[in-house]
Amino acid sequence: MEVTIHHEYHAPEARLRKKLELVQTALRLDRDVLDEMRNELSGFRSAFARTKALALERAASLEAENAQRFALSEVAAAGSRRDVEIVRAEAEAARDAATNA
Repeated sequence: MEVTIHHEYHAPEARLRKKLELVQTALRLDRDVLDEMRNELSGFRSAFARTKALALERAASLEAENAQRFALSEVAAAGSRRDVEIVRAEAEAARDAATNA
């Protein structure tokens, strides 16, 4: 933004008043820009906080799902071992019965 200052040689007070007005305008514009930047930063912080919360929530959910899968696989493995033991015991019983017969 270009500002042209008209020199009034006969009224130095008017020149000073005009310069003061220009400085006040520049300060007001700087303050407006700073306020806008603060608002943008605040928006970024809020968005980051929401994203972080969602990521932590998702991580906790995945961790719970993995723990559940592990528990189910442990139960399945225990069941398989039990089934193998039952089949082995039945085979031994059948072998013993065949040997005794």
